[in-house]
Amino acid sequence: MKGLIITHKGIEDISKKEIKELINSDAIIKETICDFPIASLEDLALLCYSGQSFIKVLYYLDSLKIDKNFKTNLKKKIKKIKFEKFIKKNQKFRVKCVQIYSDIISQEIEDIAGSVIDYKVDLENPDLILYIYIYKNSCYIGIDFSGFDLSKRDYKIFNFPFSLKGNIAYSLIRIAGYTQKKTILDPFCSSGEIIIEAALFASNTSPNYYDKNKFIFNKYIKFDFNKIDKKINLKKKIYALDSQFRNLKAAQKNSKIAGVNKTINFSRNEVEWLDTKFKKDEIDLIVTNIRFSKYQNTEKILKEFFQQCSHILKKNGKIVIITNNKDLLKSGFDIKEEREIWQGMEKLKVVVYAM
Repeated sequence: MKGLIITHKGIEDISKKEIKELINSDAIIKETICDFPIASLEDLALLCYSGQSFIKVLYYLDSLKIDKNFKTNLKKKIKKIKFEKFIKKNQKFRVKCVQIYSDIISQEIEDIAGSVIDYKVDLENPDLILYIYIYKNSCYIGIDFSGFDLSKRDYKIFNFPFSLKGNIAYSLIRIAGYTQKKTILDPFCSSGEIIIEAALFASNTSPNYYDKNKFIFNKYIKFDFNKIDKKINLKKKIYALDSQFRNLKAAQKNSKIAGVNKTINFSRNEVEWLDTKFKKDEIDLIVTNIRFSKYQNTEKILKEFFQQCSHILKKNGKIVIITNNKDLLKSGFDIKEEREIWQGMEKLKVVVYAM
């Protein structure tokens, strides 16, 4: 048996690491996906519930290339699938096709696949979702185990234009090397995604803690959620700062919805006063999203930011910044890593600095 996860381009290695940590399986990385062996269907349910870097978790059925015979070959592969492992004769299904960087029409593929499956269709409340993912010239077929987009977070009620998807925010803290023993700070927390994801990770709290009933895998297997929830620990060193009161209130409210507000220390603070908030060499990691508006004095803010970082950051500490304008990020720190991450069709740049 095999599983397949879909994620954003640029964070596949983070998903590979998370798969290894959660189910001890070694994944193979391709662009936007990881495939891996599973010991049981419960492995996929665990990834759905506890994973933070995924968009989709699938029971991996098959794959094929996009060529002139694609539609014919797709029909043949779907005809061979034994759906009775997941669905009974009186139950219903739907086909969901998502394509990226392809000329394939999703609705047409859904119709072709649905025409060769001998079950009734229900688009609103299916018992099974056959998920077809097309990326460039590759097509992957699987059974959807979540039933919804895992990168979306229900805690993001109070949102801002430059906010990050939850799984990308999580990936930043893993790029930084965050662990439960380290002190982490986001000095431009905005609506709080980065620091909330850090709190979820550090406290062993599922990002879907309040959404257990939403998972479609509940129709396939009985999963012991309580076994996972027993590991929750809400005592960590996590700091969220912002100069704007409205941003801080939004982050506080979002963290409360996520159930981790008691884990995070919130404070309204101008960046030039970080050295009055923290002791010298107090912070292990600074992880933040820097996408200022055109009305802000960006160069002045960043100059002050890096000066303050040199005071509060430990000698082996790191700064991780995600931005849409890397050219502004001049500092006295060494650049240890650069990468591109795609949030939908938006290309963002990640820079890792070290003392």
